[in-house]
Formats: sequence, structure tokens, C-alpha cells
Amino acid sequence: MRRLHVFLLMLAALTFIAAGCGDDSDDTPDNRSEAVEKCKEEAKKIDNDNARDAAEKACAGDKEGATDAVKQACLDQAKSLPEGSARDQATAACDKIGG
Repeated sequence: MRRLHVFLLMLAALTFIAAGCGDDSDDTPDNRSEAVEKCKEEAKKIDNDNARDAAEKACAGDKEGATDAVKQACLDQAKSLPEGSARDQATAACDKIGG
């Protein structure tokens, strides 16, 4: 279960990065389209396929798509747990993502 919590925290942090909140550089975009492009460039650097997909969708403003990608990533992590109570609880928590 701890592994799932760490993964969910990573995805939450990813959301902030995708929103542009994690960049302290001086090359702040001047307009929305530049911000979206910069966000997409940063999203492409993410190694995990599900996390990258969620970030790219968040950059594009696709809230539903991003939520679905985060939910799928969560379910994939839950399936990697040994069968039993922890997996069932993790799957139930993932199923609550997106409402």
C-alpha cells in the first residue's frame, strides 16, 4: 500500500509540474500558448508512459483525459501488488479517481 501512496504523491507532483508550477527558471512563458508548449516539452521528458500521457493531456487542457490516464496508471500500480487485501484496497482507491 505504501508503494501506491508514493505513486499517487508522484502523480500529484506531476500535476503541479504540468501546470507550470514547478519551474523556477527565468524563461517564464509570456502567453498561454507558450506556456502550453513549454508544458508539453517538459511532459515529453517523463519516462513513465502513463505519467507522460497524463501530463501531456493536462498540458493540452484535457482534464478528463488526464484524469483517465492517472486512474489507469493507478490501476496498473495496484495490479502489480500481490493478490489480497492491499491490492483490493488499492484498486478501490484508484476506482474513486475522477469521481
